[in-house]
Amino acid sequence: NTNALQTVAFEEGSKLDTIARYAFWNCANLQTAFIPDGVAKIDVGAFLNTGSVVLSVAEGSFAENYAIKNKLQYVSREPLPFVKYSGTCGDDAAWELYSNGVLKVLGNGATVDYAAAGAPWYKYRNEIVKVEIGEGITSIGKFNFYGLNKLTEVVFAENGALEVIGWGAFGYTAIEEITIPATVKALNDYAFYNTNA
Repeated sequence: NTNALQTVAFEEGSKLDTIARYAFWNCANLQTAFIPDGVAKIDVGAFLNTGSVVLSVAEGSFAENYAIKNKLQYVSREPLPFVKYSGTCGDDAAWELYSNGVLKVLGNGATVDYAAAGAPWYKYRNEIVKVEIGEGITSIGKFNFYGLNKLTEVVFAENGALEVIGWGAFGYTAIEEITIPATVKALNDYAFYNTNA
């Protein structure tokens, strides 16, 4: 009985990418429908005769454009962060920069030593506000986060293996406070040069 349906909520991060024609046709009591960020197609008749349904959609998403175009009520929400850029930064270390400005360093072992302003994420320095160091990273190389002028927060994994913070690693950032993990055995010179940390 389609008249009993009041709420539809697809799990965020689901693989759903299409809502077909007449999927919720004649669900007259449908009040809310949560549409995941990744939905890339919603057929014109998907919400036909649903009464006063309000769609929950990610800001700037296909679903938001669909709601506007088809004159459906909707509420916008902040979209989930997604990986904008990524690459390697060590023999077994990698990095991912998310749309919300979080730079994650993942994997195992040491990261590469870079020249000042030479890290592969440096060109995105005005986007990076937070760095998260994964638990398998043992050494942060020279100049890794140097010059990230919007960087205010660094989070180290709780059970991390970090032992070394390299020369100038966080120099010229906006960090004001940082808690160095107890596992760190070497904090090289100028690691926090020209910061308030």
